[in-house]
Amino acid sequence: MMEARNVSAPTHRLVRAYIRPILLVCTMYTSTAIGAIDAPPRYGHMGEPVHLTVGYQPYYAEAWSAAVVRSRKFYDKYLPPGSSVQFKVGTKGAGVLVTALRKGEHDISYLSIAPTLSAIQEQNFADLRAVAVAAVSADLCNVVIVRPDAPVQKTVAEQVAWLADKRLAVPSGTCADVFVSRLLSEHGVHPAILFDQNIDVLPTSWRMGKLDAAAVWEPEATQLIDEGLARRMLSGTDVGRKSASFVVVRAELLRERPDVTRAWLTTERDAQMYLADPNNADEIVRTLVLQTGGLSSEVIRKALYGELRRTGASSSSSPVRAQYPFVFTDEVMGLLADTAAYMAKTGRIGSADLRAGAIEPDWARAVSRGTATDHRP
Repeated sequence: MMEARNVSAPTHRLVRAYIRPILLVCTMYTSTAIGAIDAPPRYGHMGEPVHLTVGYQPYYAEAWSAAVVRSRKFYDKYLPPGSSVQFKVGTKGAGVLVTALRKGEHDISYLSIAPTLSAIQEQNFADLRAVAVAAVSADLCNVVIVRPDAPVQKTVAEQVAWLADKRLAVPSGTCADVFVSRLLSEHGVHPAILFDQNIDVLPTSWRMGKLDAAAVWEPEATQLIDEGLARRMLSGTDVGRKSASFVVVRAELLRERPDVTRAWLTTERDAQMYLADPNNADEIVRTLVLQTGGLSSEVIRKALYGELRRTGASSSSSPVRAQYPFVFTDEVMGLLADTAAYMAKTGRIGSADLRAGAIEPDWARAVSRGTATDHRP
């Protein structure tokens, strides 16, 4: 029921009293909106000095171009004068690096294929883009190690079957996780226990004899093997499955500072060329020893340059452990599509279809062609 009232003078005053704070609130919101529009860009203007925070894992060989960038400081030649770069080490795993990117604590990160897809596909957290390929390899991430006393099997099927009812560990959400989970699923094998252990916990569990097998990456695999604590059972080489790592950046860096984006990717290109030159091997090993406390030069040299090991199922005559394509080749795009399909099928990401704009290949392509002088690639 509606109530009719006479509008008296006190009611007029009451209405006016409500109107004033409402107008004040509206003014505040309008001022905030105008302030947001007028706010300077996060990364400054073209040509201005910039401060970048870069995340990477020195204990992940597929991202060692970041370690070279850090040591050689190639960016000093390309970033605007007065710029600075701070490197953050993600010893707790790629998940920490992805979270830091999403929060804006990092501007650039070097990630393996699984966390890259998690980062660039989920735009609800932050708009992140993959802009270059850091490395491609079948033998730097996709590695399964077992106890030294484990039987040597002749075929991949027999090797995977041995993992049934065993204690297997793998860092969740990583390239190694996707590799071994897919392998187990394809062969219908179920370990007794599947431990989710990141790389700073897994080696301790292994040394204490609590594990029968683990899916890891280099140089961790070589470290445990050289200690006599493990044997390499198989890798991506044996099943024809590669992995890759990527340079992932915040989208606002691309939009606000194309000059900085080009500069960083030129830096990354130089680092990959440096890595690929065998004449730099000794210096690269020395660099990595400094950034991976506790790892010997022998372990690092074997992890990066050692010939692929015979596993009992197959062997490779190629001494190449890593490739540095820099740009998004057809092979790399195939790897991304294939991995995305598996991750979507198993609920690791929401969709197998790569999000529009999640990969921006033109930046690296322009740098590779030497044409990265335009405002946009």
